[in-house]
Amino acid sequence: MANLLHVYRRFYHVEISSDGSSSYTLIQPYSLSASVRNISQGSAIVETSATTVNTTVGVYYADLSVSLYNTDDIYEIDWQVEYTVSSPVRHLFTRFRFPGVSVSVPAGNVVRELDIEVVANATIDAMIERSTLEYNIEPHNP
Repeated sequence: MANLLHVYRRFYHVEISSDGSSSYTLIQPYSLSASVRNISQGSAIVETSATTVNTTVGVYYADLSVSLYNTDDIYEIDWQVEYTVSSPVRHLFTRFRFPGVSVSVPAGNVVRELDIEVVANATIDAMIERSTLEYNIEPHNP
């Protein structure tokens, strides 16, 4: 697994109730493909058709070729998703940077991706024990 680069994405159906609350349900899209561009190099194409792999309902990853990426640049995956047979293709984007150092996880520790949507001004607190926290704050662009 040392040469793997997987970038994950979840696909949801969002339902808004009459009181304004929303519920998110993971779904399987009808079709999904992914391509990758190097944003730092003027949006040069890196991979035109990255393999997409379904892990569980609604959770996929793009299986990328490690040898095509470096630590100096920022990349963007264009997920082309068709939710149903007759729906238009939607383009969803995920930016990432190739990790500069390899991460080893001792047995018993868990590494997770954390998605937070702030819908009002709020304080976000996090406690990290015996590790460092790296984060990016990006605006939400629906």
